[in-house]
Amino acid sequence: MTNFPFVRMRTVYIVCVWLFMAQLYAQDQAFTDTLPEALVWADKTRLQGEFALIETISDERRSRTPVLFLSDVMQWNSHWQVLSYGPGMVSTLAHRGNNAEQVRIYWKGIPLNHPALGLVDLSVMPAALFGQVSVINTGSSAQLGNGALGGSVVLNSSPSKPGVSAEWHSSVGSYGFFQQMASVSVNKGRWSSSTRFLWMQSDNDYTYQPLFGDPQPLPNADYQQRHVMQDVRYNVDENTYIEAALWLSDKTTNIPPTTNANPRSREMLEDNNAVGSLSFNRVFTNRSGMLVQYGYLHADQYYRSEFPDINSYNPARTHFAEHHHYGAWKKLRFKVGQQYTHSSGPGPNLSEGNVQQFYALFGQVSADLTARFTSQLSLRQEWVNGYDPPLAFGWLNEYHISDEHTAWARLSRNYRVPTLNQLYWQPVGNPDLLPEDNVLMEIGWRWRLLPQSQAGVTLYGSETSNYIQWRPGIGGLWAAQNVREVMAYGAEVHWDAEWRLSTLQSFGATIRFSAGRAYSTGDDDPHRGNQLIYQPVYRSANTLFYRYNQWEVSLRSRYASEMFSLPAHQPSVRLPEVLLFSGGIQREWTFKHLRMRTQCFVENMGNAQYELQLGRPMPGTNWLLAVHFYF
Repeated sequence: MTNFPFVRMRTVYIVCVWLFMAQLYAQDQAFTDTLPEALVWADKTRLQGEFALIETISDERRSRTPVLFLSDVMQWNSHWQVLSYGPGMVSTLAHRGNNAEQVRIYWKGIPLNHPALGLVDLSVMPAALFGQVSVINTGSSAQLGNGALGGSVVLNSSPSKPGVSAEWHSSVGSYGFFQQMASVSVNKGRWSSSTRFLWMQSDNDYTYQPLFGDPQPLPNADYQQRHVMQDVRYNVDENTYIEAALWLSDKTTNIPPTTNANPRSREMLEDNNAVGSLSFNRVFTNRSGMLVQYGYLHADQYYRSEFPDINSYNPARTHFAEHHHYGAWKKLRFKVGQQYTHSSGPGPNLSEGNVQQFYALFGQVSADLTARFTSQLSLRQEWVNGYDPPLAFGWLNEYHISDEHTAWARLSRNYRVPTLNQLYWQPVGNPDLLPEDNVLMEIGWRWRLLPQSQAGVTLYGSETSNYIQWRPGIGGLWAAQNVREVMAYGAEVHWDAEWRLSTLQSFGATIRFSAGRAYSTGDDDPHRGNQLIYQPVYRSANTLFYRYNQWEVSLRSRYASEMFSLPAHQPSVRLPEVLLFSGGIQREWTFKHLRMRTQCFVENMGNAQYELQLGRPMPGTNWLLAVHFYF
């Protein structure tokens, strides 16, 4: 039963904090200090107070991985685990014991997670479309709201260059892969515009080893997709601008049978998506401003299967609106705002309620308590139809030991309400599911070893009550269930370094290593103590590179320890450890009005046979050639 007096007290408290911070904003009229660039950028991604925990994957690091999908960017440049049916097929993310429904992906600040399915398919996100890819390796419900338990990925476009510029990217690769992307940007006077077109297709018929018999080509695995992305910005004056963005995409993917299923089965997935954003930005002083934004997500997913005969339609409609102010008063920096989200899944597969509405008030305040010590507090209260979310908070403390060393600690509370499919999907929806409630503690250390070398280590521990996990149920159908308590702990290490050998030569390395356990502790769970499904205990992604003048050679390795596809951990559901080696060579060419980059990649050079999801073989050795023109 809901504790109504507690709800009223908490509501009054949040409103008072919000009004108090708004009053502080009204008093801020005279500050002229320049806001750090990272802080301004972070404000655009709803994380003004947590800017120190955002890791931006630089263009240079991204250039050393194939120009395919967001999944490639993440698995080679982050601590995150990618789960995939294969190249160009369904791919999702997992991190720190959290599954794909517990992480969030944003474009232009708009949440892209399907409100019914709760996840995002990375295979509908070609990496070439995005100018900026950033990762938040922590739970951030106080900043981003419902669902951000296990971290978030933030996608944005590159700033427009003055004048007129254009790009052309062309890629070909193994198994009939072909990709073309064209981009035109105009930035003149008050107007700026960027338009991108992308088309991609692949036969995807790589050879795999079935359980019995000789190796054979993967059947029914081809795909094709098209994208149009448009950004328009109008500068009303030097302090005010209006920005509009639209992203249209469609993708058709044939899904091959699993290696342990009926070889005659044929499945197809069709995704038609549209995402739009309209925002008004106003800067009052160098330290204060406001944002008003509206966003809309329209997603239609069609699934068909021949054996057995199944037709499924999963639509999604999300309206998103946010208004916030940020500013400063004396030594305090703050942000206050409100947010409304209306999500629905008006498809035939949901038995009843197919609408979720979220309204939130949030506030954030940070202060430099001393010359070396900074403290930041974020609060957020959401109201959701049918649920009573807790007060979410994030408390970050940083101590700058020196110019080279920074220690930090963070405590946060995060939450997630069940998705529409988990609640109402016929015939296994569970309307009695409880929302997830997560408490996360982190401590870390960052240091700069050389001018172009930085490293860090993070230790984390979390406890999630009512963890929602899909498990096999009656009749072999998987259904969402609450696991009473899940514990997770681990460590993450990163190191980026480059050594200048001469004016023309340099050598560098990028290392991402993580180790972590995530398991149920409830006495009523027969699988308590077992590592959660599709969660490796150890994972690493490393790159070595050597640069000479305009040439660069890189060698990459990726490792993931064993995983299990079922909570019971039988030998038949074990996925063995994976160790992959890949390499690439690229060169920059500069002409009078043209810059060109040519690339050649060889993936899985050891021809390892492996799976990221049970029954879904991944390709052996394969190659990719790419040419990029910048006008």
